[in-house]
Amino acid sequence: MSIEMLLIDEADTLVQGCVSAVHQHKFRERLAEGSVYTLSGFDVTRSNPKFKLSDGPVSIRFNEGTDFEKLAATAITIPTEHFRFRTHEQILELANTSRQLPYVIGEVRAIRSTITDRLPRAQRVMLTLRVERYRVVFSVSGPTGTSSFLGFDKEVAKLTNVLASEAAQIVELFAEILARVASSSVEDISHCLTVSRTISSTVQDDHAIKRLNLRPQAMNPMITFYRYQHLMVKAINSNNPAAHYTEGIKQFFAYDNRTVGLLHLKKSAEGSYDNGTYLYGIVVSCMGNIEEEKTILRTLGWEASRRRTNRARREIKRSMRFAYVILKPEYTATLKSNQPPFTWHKNDKDNICPSCFHYKMMRKFVGFVRQNI
Repeated sequence: MSIEMLLIDEADTLVQGCVSAVHQHKFRERLAEGSVYTLSGFDVTRSNPKFKLSDGPVSIRFNEGTDFEKLAATAITIPTEHFRFRTHEQILELANTSRQLPYVIGEVRAIRSTITDRLPRAQRVMLTLRVERYRVVFSVSGPTGTSSFLGFDKEVAKLTNVLASEAAQIVELFAEILARVASSSVEDISHCLTVSRTISSTVQDDHAIKRLNLRPQAMNPMITFYRYQHLMVKAINSNNPAAHYTEGIKQFFAYDNRTVGLLHLKKSAEGSYDNGTYLYGIVVSCMGNIEEEKTILRTLGWEASRRRTNRARREIKRSMRFAYVILKPEYTATLKSNQPPFTWHKNDKDNICPSCFHYKMMRKFVGFVRQNI
């Protein structure tokens, strides 16, 4: 079977190219979508009616003498994409004729309400845009239903007076706004789900779920044993740090699964979630990894101010108030082996210097565990 291609030259001319089965071994490895080549020594033939990709009556056929070389760099600007519009009637005329091979990019889904204020004729059409980089998917609603079409900068500008790249910035801003709403509360973002299908699909995006405010669940991880399971799975898959923190407490303390628990707590710390950072650092220090704990807790800026560490410790105690925490022998052993000298006021809990900070943080955690046994 031959290889059929769409080629675009520097004059923005679209022509079909063909490599027969006989010459595939010579050219196949050189073909790369979006690359720029020099091409000479080819045959010009009538377009194959069985595999017609362009409107042109002729196509370029590669032969044994064709010179086809890829350019590493060029000053010539050649568009990497080309787009054609077809009316519904034209598509119907091409159906079952084997004259062209249109690419299906949309289907009728449902009838939507319409906006006709600015249309010159009595047409009922509404466009909604969904952007993927600099490609725009048009969702076109009319009396008969809704279809989706793919467009690029030039075509989008003709229809909307907005370039696809500009539309991309608008949609990215919209996604950022929704992500900030999600970071406020689950209740606030839930209202967006009822506004429209477009907003609803944006809310479901990982960017919004990752920043979803899960403070109620993080303050009482035990309630997620019987509630919010679907939400937590989605949040963990979107790498939400509060969700990892909540699951880390459940796995490490409730299930006594250290491996999985530490993995979730580490991901929470990597997501710059203060509670997860503090708890992960304290847990690894109690397990004997003092140097790793020092590196982790340093990200909370405790040397300049202990506001973040103090708040994290208070909220962790609240999160774990209903958890059954086991006092491991290694916790007390690590605490004992890392006692500072008496000159470092180790028994003065209100006097914390850089030299005894890590020991006293471990001591507070072990003391909390002892109280909750």
